[in-house]
Amino acid sequence: WVSEGPEGVRLSVQPGEQSEPVVVSDQPWEGPNLSSANALYDEGRYRLWYAARGSGAYLHYAESSDGFKWDKPNLGLYERNGSKSNNIVYPKLISGVVFKDPGASEEERYKLVDMEAYSEYQGRIIRGDELSKTVQELQAQGLESGEIFGKHIKLKGQVFGAVSPDGLRWTQIKEPLFEKFCDTQNVVFFDQQINKYVGYWRTSSGSRRSIARSETDDFRHWPLPDLVLAPGLQDPPDDDYYSNAYTRYPGNPDIHLMFPAIYHRTRDTVDVQLAVSRDGFNWEWPERSPIIPLGPEGSGSSGGIYASPGLFPLGDDRWGILYESMDDRHNEGYYDDRESSSQYSWAIWKRDRLVALDAEKEGHVTLTKRSCLQDKIVLNYETTRNGWIKVELIEPRLWPPAHLEPIEGYSFDECEPLRGDSLSGEVRWNGSSDISSLKGREVAVRIQMCQAKLFSISM
Repeated sequence: WVSEGPEGVRLSVQPGEQSEPVVVSDQPWEGPNLSSANALYDEGRYRLWYAARGSGAYLHYAESSDGFKWDKPNLGLYERNGSKSNNIVYPKLISGVVFKDPGASEEERYKLVDMEAYSEYQGRIIRGDELSKTVQELQAQGLESGEIFGKHIKLKGQVFGAVSPDGLRWTQIKEPLFEKFCDTQNVVFFDQQINKYVGYWRTSSGSRRSIARSETDDFRHWPLPDLVLAPGLQDPPDDDYYSNAYTRYPGNPDIHLMFPAIYHRTRDTVDVQLAVSRDGFNWEWPERSPIIPLGPEGSGSSGGIYASPGLFPLGDDRWGILYESMDDRHNEGYYDDRESSSQYSWAIWKRDRLVALDAEKEGHVTLTKRSCLQDKIVLNYETTRNGWIKVELIEPRLWPPAHLEPIEGYSFDECEPLRGDSLSGEVRWNGSSDISSLKGREVAVRIQMCQAKLFSISM
């Protein structure tokens, strides 16, 4: 409420607890580098599609009952190393995701997107050995990589789709969905709220990697995406936004989340931050700090972390997002003559605890007005041993600015302090949590807090 500005509190992103690796390369046909995984909770099980390079590039499949112990079934679909005894489901390394289309025919119930890159040099398309030879010739002339691929060789791409009845047996759509170079993991899904396919894609804003959005009624035909999130004046000049890991907030489709991989060029490392939107177009950062931070040297996550799309329930009171991690820095995998390795782990939070209203000492805030829809107010909070939270209710008015007295019976003096750690602590005044007399009325919530974190309010 504008008349009572917050003091002593701030929004703070809460880093997830990082599990031990749950998906690793343990099959001879996979190779050490796993990437571009995406999971679905589908028909009572977790289903995972992930890329593994090996001596080629292939999409693999795994499934799990709990998200921690994964089975890699022998599907017998594609031959590798002289045998079809493997879990390969698509003979390409996709730079996209698999998603389930609820309104599609049975034959096309599952869909995926993938970007195929190609290069253009002096007006002609070059790939493979010809591309490598051209790069070597330009390097011999003393040109740096940035000049080679920025001035002489143009990177281009086409986005293709594929369809499947079960997520295992795929048929590629022959014509590209659209033409654009958008590598890394692009996220596509069918949005039932607007009845359209929506995609979040890798793009560029000047020389900075950024995130774009597009939507369509027809999965086979897409417009070029429009920029929605790009590095700006609030960012260090060496930061880029890589993969976006778009997902909806669990239980609330009106809140949109991204877990972008932020590439720090000078350090050559990648970590994951959190962006939030109410409409999918306009995005904000609660705090510019990692929500999945890098680990120490040798931990398996000191060089790069990339989140996968999807925030999933892990039991009754925990949420998790899968992420890829590696010790190698970003460019070490491209320019050093060595084989890098990566694996997948969970970043885990207690329910609704991605971001906190945080008071390191004592602070206060008055929230914007809202309607009372329940018979009590419930807080998701955590305090230190000496910390506490109190709540007061007021009936706000827009004008004139003034200090408003609390609603009778719901003042700070009458509120019992909340302490400890609770996902659903009831606010009590004079021994009672009942606010049924206020049901349907618009009120504003005043909060006093000390050495405490408040994650959510239900009222």
